[in-house]
Amino acid sequence: MNKDYFVKQLMTFAAEYDLDISEELVGEIVSLASFRVVKKGEILASIGDDTTIAGLTLSGLGRAYYIDDEGNDITRGFAPEGTMFMDEGLFGY
Repeated sequence: MNKDYFVKQLMTFAAEYDLDISEELVGEIVSLASFRVVKKGEILASIGDDTTIAGLTLSGLGRAYYIDDEGNDITRGFAPEGTMFMDEGLFGY
């Protein structure tokens, strides 16, 4: 995947949610960002990790979950294809 691919995906996302952002600005953001592909079953971030990452689900389904004090696996939400996911910490919570 290259920069143009990510710009195209983000512009599609912006249009879907009626976000007024230029392709030029998206290109600048993509140039400053770092990217990695997360494979099925791989954990993107764990509790206690720095909350400076966000993701865009290009294929598949992302799931946010935590393990409670009793060992139960609790799902907080899903990120289907074409949606973004991030930790609330990015918003200062």
